Amino acid sequence: LIHRLDKGASGCLLLAFCEGDDETSSNNNTHQLIRAMQNKDLIEDTNDAADPTNGNGNTHAVKTYLAIVVGECNGYAKRGWITLDTPIKDEYGRVKPDAVTNLLFCGTIPSSMLGPNSKTSLGVVICRPQTGNYHQIRQHLKHLKKPIV
Repeated sequence: LIHRLDKGASGCLLLAFCEGDDETSSNNNTHQLIRAMQNKDLIEDTNDAADPTNGNGNTHAVKTYLAIVVGECNGYAKRGWITLDTPIKDEYGRVKPDAVTNLLFCGTIPSSMLGPNSKTSLGVVICRPQTGNYHQIRQHLKHLKKPIV
């Protein structure tokens, strides 16, 4: 699965098929992935953000997003994967205490590379939400004072 739309979004769903030993194997892999995406218990039990097999060889669906944020990220980049479990608000303003996002700050795009009039650097962040809440990634990055562009 290359791209998935969340509830309330419009557009297209993009799937990529990998070759298996035979056509049946490839179809089974695709069906397993779709079932994993539909079953939150299978999606959310990954303990290590960098290991989608959860250390036991069983592959789970892992939601991975790339975010461009305002400001340099070199300080965070040295720390490796960061897990944020800061409470966030849902679309109705209710506090959701169980929101968890794994973040990996990859680096900084200096303002000099963005044009002669640019005064702000940009950061590149890989985001893997473990829970699926309203604007979860956006709210967690804002908490770190790294708003999404």
